[in-house]
Formats: sequence, structure tokens, C-alpha cells
Amino acid sequence: MPFQRDNSPLRTPTRAPSYKLYLLLLLAPSLLLHGAMVLLIRSDFFLAYCANPFLRCLDYSYALRHVDCEVVIYGDSSAKTGINPLIVENTTGLRTCNLAQTAATLRILRTAPYDEYLAHNRPPKYVVVAFNNRTLGRHNGAYDEWFQANSQEVIVQVVRHHLTPQRALDLASHPFLTITHLSVFGLLRLPGDTSAPESTVQVMMTNFYATHGLLTLPHKPLAECPAPSQFVPATRPDAAWLADMLRRLTPPGGKILAFVTPVAICDHSWEPFKGDYRALFGRDVERYDIGLFNDANHYTAEGAARFSQTVGSEVAADLRKSRT
Repeated sequence: MPFQRDNSPLRTPTRAPSYKLYLLLLLAPSLLLHGAMVLLIRSDFFLAYCANPFLRCLDYSYALRHVDCEVVIYGDSSAKTGINPLIVENTTGLRTCNLAQTAATLRILRTAPYDEYLAHNRPPKYVVVAFNNRTLGRHNGAYDEWFQANSQEVIVQVVRHHLTPQRALDLASHPFLTITHLSVFGLLRLPGDTSAPESTVQVMMTNFYATHGLLTLPHKPLAECPAPSQFVPATRPDAAWLADMLRRLTPPGGKILAFVTPVAICDHSWEPFKGDYRALFGRDVERYDIGLFNDANHYTAEGAARFSQTVGSEVAADLRKSRT
């Protein structure tokens, strides 16, 4: 068969789609969701309709301007629910406010909320720090602090107030945070929400501001001890971590008093380390009846009143000593 020339136009070879395009299509939904999450969290709408009580009062320490509290309370959520500033104020005669955070915030942000408060207020005469025994136990193992602090509270706090390029990189470099990150959408109160009614939450928030920072959760007092499995096992308190926190929090020209918050009378997990607590804090851990708690780690108003009297009395005693 004679050879025939193909005079048809030359076809340009088709290029395979770039891997960058596939990668962009793969990441686009996640990027859009994270972007929407950031905008939502940073809005006033989010806090107004959030179902998490601890997030409702998240902005308190950042919003205080020129209140110049003479006693500042700092610590974890057991201090947030366990120390009533008004009782300390009545006992000492010193204006008091409660800036305590969650345990996760202490792990990641350390004293950043307190530092922000100091940027707009005079240093206090006293800082009272109070930690749950489990917050003091450092679980040093295979995972880093972000893994241990994987909670909605600290992620919301970072996004609202501390979203620096480094913090954004921290979030991005921990893939397991993505689920927690996006789950904040589920924090909003939606129709049919079976948690505490909004009227109850409003009463809680009114009391929070009236007491200068005491958060009393809208739960009933416990009638019986929780099952042992509900108490997270305690570990030996980390003296180096505590010393670093006390150093950061000691006010210029002022004093710092440190406490372990009381434990339920049926919680025995801390007992192997009671000698450590006595050495670090100069006192034994107080034990309260279960009816003064409304969950394993937080207090009723009556439980807070009792512990606040202890705190106020120690501040008042130190104040008298310094005046003589």
C-alpha cells in the first residue's frame, strides 16, 4: 500500500492536571470551614448564643479596664467556681476579682489572660492562685501540651484573643485539633437544645458579673459520690511547673498565696501525694462533703462560700501581719 502523508493539523499534547490543583480541591472545603469557624468565634454572636458556660465568660479578664483589683484570683476552673470575690472582699476590705481560666488555658497560654489584665490595670497587692490537684499533675509522656490541652475552650480563647502567626501554625501542625476546632459549631444553642434553658444561663451570667467573676454552673448539688472512674487519676504535682507559674504571677511589690482547691471526701486518688501537697503549699488538702460539689471538680455556691472564707481569712491574716 503506497505511503500517504497525513496532512491533518498537529495535535497539542494534553497536559495532565497539576497535582497542586488536586491538592487545592482537596483542602478547599477544610480551609473554608476553618475560615468560617474563625469568623464565627471572633463574633459577639458566638458568645451570646454559646451553650458552654465557661465560654460565656471568656472575655471577662480581657475586658477589665482600670478596675484595679487589689486581690486577683487566678487558677483553673475549680478556682473559677470555687472562690467568690465578694466574700474575699468582705473579709479583707480589698477589692477582689476572679480571673481564673480552664486547665487547658493554663497549659497553653499560661498567664496570658492575667498579663492582658495587667496591661490595663494597676498590679494587685495580692494574687491568689488555686489549682485542682489534677491540674498540678503534669502528664509528661509521648504527647505535647497541645495534645493534653485539646479542648474547645482553649481553641476558642486562642482564636479570639491570641491568634498570632505562631499560634495559627501550632493549630495547623496538630491535625488532631481539626475535629475539636470544627466542633465549635456544635457549641451554639440550637432549637431543641436540652441543656440549661437560656433564662437559667442568664441568671448564671448576671451572678457572674455581680460577684466579679464567680461562675456557678447551673447544675444541682451532687447527691452521691461519682463513680471512681469519673475521677481522673491524680499524678505527682509538678513542683517546677508550679514554681514557674508563681514566678510569672507574683505582682511587683505584692504577694502571692497558693492553694490546692478542696477535693470531694470520697475522692482518694490524691492521697498518695498528700506529702507533696503539704510541702508545696504548707497546708493539707481540704476535703468537702459531696453536696458542696455540682460535678466532680466544680463547686456549688455553698461550696464556693466555704472555700472563699478560707482564702479570705488567709489574705486578711497576712494583711494584718504586714501592717504590724
